[in-house]
Amino acid sequence: MQRENRETRGKARPSGESREAERRREISSEYDRYRAAYASRARNEEAPDLTRREERTSARENPHRTARREAEPRMSRDSRTTPRRETGSRPSRAGAALDRMTRSASRRAASEPAEHSALSRRRSEAVPADRRSRREQAMKTARLRMAGLAAALFIAVGGSIYGIAHLVSPADADTDRGSSSMASDDTTNIADAGTGAPDITSSATVTALSGTRLETVVAQRLAASADNVVTKPGSSSSGSQTTASNWGTFDPSTVGSSGKANIASWKAKNSDVVGWLRIPNTNINYPVVVGPDNLYYSAKGYDKNYSYYGVIWADSDTKFGTSSQISQNTVLYGHNWTNYTANPFIARASDIMFGQLPSFHYLNFCKSTPYIHYSTESEEMTWKVFAVFYTEESFNYIVSDPGASGLQYIINEAKARSLHDFAVDVNSSDKILTLSTCTRAYGQTSQQRFVVMARLMRPGETITEVSITPNTDFKRPQL
Repeated sequence: MQRENRETRGKARPSGESREAERRREISSEYDRYRAAYASRARNEEAPDLTRREERTSARENPHRTARREAEPRMSRDSRTTPRRETGSRPSRAGAALDRMTRSASRRAASEPAEHSALSRRRSEAVPADRRSRREQAMKTARLRMAGLAAALFIAVGGSIYGIAHLVSPADADTDRGSSSMASDDTTNIADAGTGAPDITSSATVTALSGTRLETVVAQRLAASADNVVTKPGSSSSGSQTTASNWGTFDPSTVGSSGKANIASWKAKNSDVVGWLRIPNTNINYPVVVGPDNLYYSAKGYDKNYSYYGVIWADSDTKFGTSSQISQNTVLYGHNWTNYTANPFIARASDIMFGQLPSFHYLNFCKSTPYIHYSTESEEMTWKVFAVFYTEESFNYIVSDPGASGLQYIINEAKARSLHDFAVDVNSSDKILTLSTCTRAYGQTSQQRFVVMARLMRPGETITEVSITPNTDFKRPQL
């Protein structure tokens, strides 16, 4: 015991004050270490933002420098600044947590700059391409819109110019081109003396109308020619037509010739000429042609060029030849563009083709004109009128060879519809002639026609006056 005390006495034991100073130094040292660790962590956390700013600046200033920097190896984990514990010292809980946080921040600092650099590079490459694509698409859409607007404007302006030109142009500016090529060497007078028919071989006397201006032009022509037109039987006329005193009285001398002699000269110019039609007391004195179908000559002249007034043409199913060879029902068509009202003019000189056919609307004209001439190359034929009527298109009166019963039906129906009663015997054994044209007597519908029918004169029958009386109970069109 004494020995132990002696050894203890030989050593200098630290006093209480010395121990307290030592403890403070240790705490200060540990505090300095942790403060250094916190500073290192702060620097590592700020590194990604600083790296991004540096990369953007460097990429703008020197793209090669940025590429070299990305190619350099990353900082190893061992070279990072991390807080170290002294050997033999026991870390506190705060120190361990601080170590974990520091290591995580260091890993993020090492990996984040490279990822961000690659993402920034991809964005810098993708954004301009996307913007170029949107810009190109917008420009394409704008070009298409401009093209559409230009096309619409062109159509609108063109249509306006066309409409204005047709509105202000004279009514007779469009000449009939259907007969001009026949005018130079033709010496045939197709109109007999006294009928006042225009010479259809001269294009100067035949003018075409535009369909859109037809009503206006018709009104103007009617007003301009009213002084020279016989509008009612018994009135006077200062024109060259048959005098009004003749209406209602039959004069055999007005029957005249048939016009058959003209067929050969016209057939030399148009091989489709098959006959000649002439109606006394009118200007209807024309060659008859036939086409491959019923529409072929609807807008053609005798020279097969365009013609607004057209020609007189036969139904394409019609047979021609002698009186025994022709069809049961010879159907002839012709346009009437100027005399189609419910009160038509009589023998007005400006009405051509079938424009004067509605003169048969009046009883006294029928009394003065009971005969019609229609001849073929083979035979000269005269026909006696037996019916004049208005009809709807549903009445099928244009069948060329309907048979005995069919022909009798057409005859009976025509007589029932006739405006006048003709004392003319007609039956299914006869041959009939049908003249058909358009009219607007029953309104503006185009589904109505004005028709004149005549029967071929029988062998031994002579030209005499025909008794004609009003039909007070005629069948009206069902329109």
